[in-house]
Amino acid sequence: MYEEAAGRLENGVTPDQLHEICKAVLNSIGAHPDGLLVVYVQKPDGSPDEAETEKYYALLMELRVFARRNLREARLSWMFNGFRW
Repeated sequence: MYEEAAGRLENGVTPDQLHEICKAVLNSIGAHPDGLLVVYVQKPDGSPDEAETEKYYALLMELRVFARRNLREARLSWMFNGFRW
């Protein structure tokens, strides 16, 4: 899903498409059984790799910030008739 979304973003998206992508990203990150927050990085022997898991969670947080920022801007744009501060 992320590769497809990245390709769509690189090619340009409408505000509605950006909103859709951001909602999908936020839904995938959640702390639910299928969410990415319940996953950790493993070493080849199956034990947790704490350093890589930390990097993974940092990336997830960057994705969350990106998605939330764009959803918030879309709401503000709608509230102020397209005017962006």
